[in-house]
Amino acid sequence: MAPDARAMPNGTVKGIPPSISREMSRLVLRGTRSEAALHAGVSCSSLPGPADWETQNSTGRLFKLIKQAHQERAHQLLRLQNLKDRSKQLQSSRDAKFLADLDRQRKFEEKNRAFQQELALHAIAHERELQQRRALVSSSWQEHEAGVRAAWEDKESKDNARLLAEAHRAEMSMSQARSARAQSEAMRQEEMAARIATWKQAMREKIDQKDETTMQRITTIEARRQQLAACMAEAMADKAAQAQGVLARHQEQTATRIAGVQEKWRAEDEHVGHLQQVAERQRLEKVSEAARIRAIAEQRIDSVAQSRAAAQDRTNQKLLAKQDRINFLEDKRSTLLQHLANLRQDISSLDVSIRAAHIHPGLESFPELPPELAEKAGRLPTAHSLLELESAVMLPRQKSRTGPASPRLQRRGSAQPGRVHNLQTRASRA
Repeated sequence: MAPDARAMPNGTVKGIPPSISREMSRLVLRGTRSEAALHAGVSCSSLPGPADWETQNSTGRLFKLIKQAHQERAHQLLRLQNLKDRSKQLQSSRDAKFLADLDRQRKFEEKNRAFQQELALHAIAHERELQQRRALVSSSWQEHEAGVRAAWEDKESKDNARLLAEAHRAEMSMSQARSARAQSEAMRQEEMAARIATWKQAMREKIDQKDETTMQRITTIEARRQQLAACMAEAMADKAAQAQGVLARHQEQTATRIAGVQEKWRAEDEHVGHLQQVAERQRLEKVSEAARIRAIAEQRIDSVAQSRAAAQDRTNQKLLAKQDRINFLEDKRSTLLQHLANLRQDISSLDVSIRAAHIHPGLESFPELPPELAEKAGRLPTAHSLLELESAVMLPRQKSRTGPASPRLQRRGSAQPGRVHNLQTRASRA
């Protein structure tokens, strides 16, 4: 069943796709009603007549429709270009962000590597400093111990020498005193020997008394010598005890210093261990953060690749669909053009038959024609109707169809009734 070819309010034909209807309007503007009818796939009798065209002001509507179509196409092209620019900007911003993330990650890895190297150098320097301190403390302790031992030995040797010298001086003084007393006694005995005869008894008593006194003195000197030896032994013991106390204090102080130094070393070792733990924890945190950033970047890259692939697939599908539509329209156009060529051949043969039979152009039937030509003539428009359609749709050609017709062209198009009359007169005379 043929579609209804009456014009709709939007300038299209009911039952015909908008693209074919617009192509039909273009062909109608070119002045060939048969081509428009064949291209639309409808009969020529169902097309609107001159009254309909004049009533609906088809010229302005067609130009408006063409202008709207061009504007809509330009808007769509502009929107598509904006979308492409926006996609390029987003892609460039994503690429720049990804490169910035990679640069930030590279700088972070370089800083982490430099920090690790600095920490290792600091640990090595600290270990060397600790070793130097230990060697210095050990050498100073050995020097101090050797100095204390040498001082103690020197002091002990000096004390022993002094005590021996005092004992020797005491012995020398005792021997000198003894020798002096012996000399004085000998002198006295010599003096007394001269008086021994007279004072023998008295001298004997005096000698006995002097012997007793001498014995007492000897006993006293021996006691004093023993007391001096005891004092010397006690002094030696006191000095040895003092030296032992000093040595013990020195040893205690040295042990305290060693314990303090060891405690300081242990605290420094604990501090170094704590610093190493903190550095290791920071390194692990930074490594985990870098891994997380790398995972996020990879996810973003995958999502961008997937979205790009999906967009490419959609674009390919749209292009394929458009290409299929273009191929379909080209096939249909070629078919319609072939049909139009056949129809023109039929019209030319029919015109030859009409001229041969001297038939008036206004007749609607051909009784003297063969049946096949009469059937074709019943389906074809008459010459009069073709002239009317041509006069009704004859419009001036313009280079640009995006805007309305100029006032001059509108004035030229308004003078259609006289032209139609002239064409009718010329056709009737022919």
